[in-house]
Amino acid sequence: MVDEALRHVPNHDGDKNIDQVNQIRDSLAIMGDNSTAFSLPQPHLQRTKLCDLKDGELDQSYVQKREQLKEVVKSVIRPKIVQGKSLNGNEFVSFLEKILEALNKVEIPSTGSLVEVFNKKILEGCLKLYEDSMTKVILPIHEESLQSIHEASRAESLKSFDEQHFGRHHARNLLKHSMKISKR
Repeated sequence: MVDEALRHVPNHDGDKNIDQVNQIRDSLAIMGDNSTAFSLPQPHLQRTKLCDLKDGELDQSYVQKREQLKEVVKSVIRPKIVQGKSLNGNEFVSFLEKILEALNKVEIPSTGSLVEVFNKKILEGCLKLYEDSMTKVILPIHEESLQSIHEASRAESLKSFDEQHFGRHHARNLLKHSMKISKR
């Protein structure tokens, strides 16, 4: 279902709007490497009264599917670590507000531009982690010892980045991160 929704629409005439829709689909596909789709039947014919209805008054196939959906969510959900900590409800809302703010800053929002915004902050934090570790080194020191400390600090920083990054195509950012640390 997800693959079908993200499939490109043919654009033989070069329509700008279709190109934009396909670009959005590409961006969503980048973020959704582990997507699960689930459809629910209509809960009741009188949708305007849904808030007032109890489960017994809803279509039973809807109630059953809703319970299945809850189980699917429980099975796939895991906390996302952002800047070194798991998000609670209020922090998640704040996180979503930041996402919306970042999306609204670009003319055609894409998950790629959004990922870059958040990965940049994560990258900066990881570079600071490396720098803090290296500034504790007391000089003079043997070159082998300095190299060993550098490698351990670099590995710790890369591990932190790998745990926090967004998107499946993070290798490019990870490589840039690794190169920045190697140059220091």
